[in-house]
Amino acid sequence: MRSIAKNLYSHRYNLVLAFIILGAFIVRIINLNYNSPFNDEAIYIVIGRMGLFENDFYTYNARSWMAGVPYIYPVITSLAYYMGNIVGSRLLNIIFGVLIIEQIYIFTKSLRLFNTHTNIVAGIIASVIVGFAGVGIYTSRLATYDILSFLLFFLGINSYIKAVHHNSSKYYFLAALGLMLAFYTKLIIGVYLPFLLMLSFFINLKTTTNYWRIYFFGTFIVLAAIYIVFNYDGVYVFLHDNVANEYTSAQNILGVITKNTATIWMTGVLSAVVLMARKKRIPVLVLGAFAVLIPGIHFAIHRVATIEKHLYLSVLFLSPLIGYAMASMLTLKSKLNYITTPILILALGFYSLQYRAITKQLEQEWVDTTSLDAFLRKHVQPNDRVLTEIGASTILALYDKTFPTNITTFDWIDYYGDTSKDAYLSSIRDGFYDYIEIDGTFRDVENLRKQIIEATSQNNYSIVFTEGNIVLYAKAR
Repeated sequence: MRSIAKNLYSHRYNLVLAFIILGAFIVRIINLNYNSPFNDEAIYIVIGRMGLFENDFYTYNARSWMAGVPYIYPVITSLAYYMGNIVGSRLLNIIFGVLIIEQIYIFTKSLRLFNTHTNIVAGIIASVIVGFAGVGIYTSRLATYDILSFLLFFLGINSYIKAVHHNSSKYYFLAALGLMLAFYTKLIIGVYLPFLLMLSFFINLKTTTNYWRIYFFGTFIVLAAIYIVFNYDGVYVFLHDNVANEYTSAQNILGVITKNTATIWMTGVLSAVVLMARKKRIPVLVLGAFAVLIPGIHFAIHRVATIEKHLYLSVLFLSPLIGYAMASMLTLKSKLNYITTPILILALGFYSLQYRAITKQLEQEWVDTTSLDAFLRKHVQPNDRVLTEIGASTILALYDKTFPTNITTFDWIDYYGDTSKDAYLSSIRDGFYDYIEIDGTFRDVENLRKQIIEATSQNNYSIVFTEGNIVLYAKAR
């Protein structure tokens, strides 16, 4: 028994980390059918299914509007969907999400700001922060490419740190590969890459071997060149059509940030002050700058779309600061520890219970189309044409009933060469669609929606399904 107890004690930190990861996994896996597929979840699955099973990556021209390469995450999530529907895709992302917790533990511990014991405790605390952050749980439970990109990003960073410590060509290569695959998966990672490249240059300035130059910098440049050659036009169109055309006030963006991550930011600022007092200025400035970078980009381009998911990157970089600040207080040899230790543990426990309110609100922000999807699957015939405001979830629901190009959304229409909004009314007057779905999702097309509803009443369409704001019209056969 003594040997067992001694062995458990020697692995106590690994056991604590395992319990944290298990707890994070449990809170993520509960009720994965919380809502019908989100628009982004659905379209990535459709793109992946068409590409993987139909050898068609071109019909939807995904390169021009996806913030990532369509050959990576869409293919992976479509395989998971094939095996377990939307629950399968979300479960895959949960696995990616809990793996990030381990990577943050490794990342924090590898910074080596204090002694070994304090570094490990800091890693444990950082893993709690990351594992139970509301935006992190939400992002992990959503089948989009964000969480895979963030995982690859920190795999790349941790590989780089290991390469520096061991002067390893293998880890320099893996670092460059991880960082660039993270960028390939989601373009937002690109805002970090120039700064990481400059930081690595200064860190390796006095390196005597060529490992960094050949295996990290060389690999990085080659992969970046490949991306530019094959995807430059797609990135330009994406930035022009998706980023430049949106404008959200700074006040609204700040509201989203404070609503979802106010506790993290306040704790992060206090932690930075504590660490600055301990003369850890450079790590505080670097991690702080990387945490602020994402919100700063959103403020600069006045874009609020997807910010809830991007804020998880801020949490990932703030968590080591919080971890080290708390760990430095917990490991101080002081009588005050009898007071500060239970207070900090209680604070972490309270923080860990906050996630539910945030995730519940975020997971109900889109229309639940479960009943609508079931009705359409039952009644739509092969080659039927559908006009849907809800968008990609209808395409996914009817994927096995009618080809995706038979479904038109409010995002885009091409009716015999007419791509204007008038094409919607012309096609309805001509009886082009067998079903028309309206739900109020698009707030900026209120007049068009009214005209469509009026056109349906004048052209042999009748209401066959209603639920909440959803109204489904069917053409008389």
